[in-house]
Amino acid sequence: MQNNDQQQNDLWIKQSLGAASNWEELDEADRVSLRKAAAWYAIIAIGLAIGVGILSFTILQDGAKATLVTSSLAIIGAVFPAIEKVVSGSMEYFESTNEKLHVAKLKLMRSYFNLYALILVGAALLDFIAAAFLGLWQ
Repeated sequence: MQNNDQQQNDLWIKQSLGAASNWEELDEADRVSLRKAAAWYAIIAIGLAIGVGILSFTILQDGAKATLVTSSLAIIGAVFPAIEKVVSGSMEYFESTNEKLHVAKLKLMRSYFNLYALILVGAALLDFIAAAFLGLWQ
């Protein structure tokens, strides 16, 4: 049962790495390192979602213009795909030096950057909907 749970938990990591051979080429110590990194990235994603939700709700509750909140979240969300471009340059370097663990961590980081951007853009959409219902959209 535990082995099946571990395989299920590793699915996101495997998908982030792309080809199945990228996961299979890593030894067990590297896999454990990736699992720890993925756990930290997931904690950051959960914290980001909760923090943005509370912050957005508080700002809308105080009667601030929703256009400011929505625009800010969308702009911040656009930063993460730009960071992905920076990460891809490092990834090319580590691929050329055949350092598989660093490449795997960067690919995992890139997939979480996309998740963070999705969280922020989703929050901007929810802010827009909430503002429309509360009559704060100006």
